Amino acid sequence: MYSMKEACKLTDMTYENLKFYCNEGLVSNVKRDKRNYRVFDDHDIKWIQSLNCLKNCGRLSHLLTGSRASMIKSCLGK
Repeated sequence: MYSMKEACKLTDMTYENLKFYCNEGLVSNVKRDKRNYRVFDDHDIKWIQSLNCLKNCGRLSHLLTGSRASMIKSCLGK
């Protein structure tokens, strides 16, 4: 399990951006530790890296509007 700080380093993302993505539901089912801090597993890290890829391709904004499920499928070509 990785802390927010560790996840930010692994994904090359700022703390504020990762927190925003979590709050917006782009990183779903975020686990919490005993102190109620967010923690991430390897699957979460890979997903966040995918979000970075979508962001760099200019496709992430599509996930922030409308129905998220249909937008995710659209962005992933499914």
